[in-house]
Amino acid sequence: MPDLRLQLREYVEDTIERVDVEDVAVAIDGPSPRRSVVRTPAFVFAAAAVAFLVVIGGTAWLLRGSGSSPAEEVTTTSLLQSTTSAPASTTAIPELDASPTGVWQRATSDGLGGEGEQYAWNVIEYAGGFIAVGQSSEPDSSENAAVWRSNDGYEWTPTGVAGLAETGHQAMYGITFLGEQAIAVGRHDDEDGAVAAVWRSTDGSSWERVLHDDAVFGPGGHQWMWSVTAAGPGVVAVGHQGSFDDRDVAIWYSTDGQTWHVSPSEEGLAVPGHQVMIATAATEGVVVAAGYDARSGDRDAAIWISTDGVDWQQVESSDLVAPGDQQIMGITATSTGFVAVGYDGASGDWDAAVWTSPDGLNWSRMNRHEALGGDGDQIMNAIAETSDGFVAVGSITRDGLEQPAVWTTDDGVAWMLVDPDTVDASGGCSSVALTPTQITTVGYTVSDTDADAAVWTTPPQD
Repeated sequence: MPDLRLQLREYVEDTIERVDVEDVAVAIDGPSPRRSVVRTPAFVFAAAAVAFLVVIGGTAWLLRGSGSSPAEEVTTTSLLQSTTSAPASTTAIPELDASPTGVWQRATSDGLGGEGEQYAWNVIEYAGGFIAVGQSSEPDSSENAAVWRSNDGYEWTPTGVAGLAETGHQAMYGITFLGEQAIAVGRHDDEDGAVAAVWRSTDGSSWERVLHDDAVFGPGGHQWMWSVTAAGPGVVAVGHQGSFDDRDVAIWYSTDGQTWHVSPSEEGLAVPGHQVMIATAATEGVVVAAGYDARSGDRDAAIWISTDGVDWQQVESSDLVAPGDQQIMGITATSTGFVAVGYDGASGDWDAAVWTSPDGLNWSRMNRHEALGGDGDQIMNAIAETSDGFVAVGSITRDGLEQPAVWTTDDGVAWMLVDPDTVDASGGCSSVALTPTQITTVGYTVSDTDADAAVWTTPPQD
């Protein structure tokens, strides 16, 4: 498979928007003791929203915003600093070493590949192992939602295949837990358009889709769930709704994962231009959604906040607005607040970008460290906190080739890009999850003939 991202970027201009982002998801920490951090599809995500590279029914489209201006100076602040009291964190920080060299290993499990195309968009820790979700398609056939299980991060098995097979196209982008119940979200589309979709599982292996309700999930058109987190009344999912010409944020919530409701704030948050919620994270008493707002013409990073997961407001911050395109792809709650990651297209290329907040309401843009930029594109799709600092995952583009990428930092100021040879492949990372002894990132690899779901993991640490 040739590098679709490079080819499409050469001939698709900003005004062409045929389909929406087929990427991203982020299932982040909620009250559940399981730790999860995601981000949203990378093949699509890395190109999604900055340049939404979307694969639907075997056809790829690039949807990109415009804007190119000199980078502005930003304040240098440590991710570990907080100017106000942070919301209480509900999850212990694993004592893991995210050393920048020599620790990442590629999982070579046959269960991640096969004929057709497979993409892993999200991963969470489950019972000491992992569950990943995404999509899978046979050659010349429709896409189905896909789930993979692993006990050790190395051997992966597709699960729930029979229960996930439907007509049309389906994909899972986000996953979280509500008690012992796994909740995955995404989209289902057919000739009538795309609608939001939810799946449930009580064991991580057998899955069923929640019965569709037009009044909640959409009657067709463009309603997509990108991310879900355990928060508020139970679980909260975010995404977008609308049309190719006017996308608005969409918010759903549920007390049990079975019956869903639309947030009453949606109408008040609808403004001209495109607004999309791509990622969400929660801590005690605060739920945050992140994505972009394009009402100014360019895409600006955007944050929305809620204290109950039901009523929402958009955050106004000068550090979220800058010349060119900026977009948040992933977000996580930390021991000192929240950290969001994404990209900044002000220089003409896409550079990785980091924003921090002590409370979800006040945001600061981190300094532009050299490891976050350079020749080609750099995009962060997800970030996780360890006892030694932070690990972020995404993709970089070198000489027209997209590669998976991992960054580490012990203070949020000085970042280090892991040697690309350590995660050598053509593709990208879309999500990262932690167990008490292991760090695992999922995504995809591409070849001349197909695409496979992919996993890179650190060896278990005592």
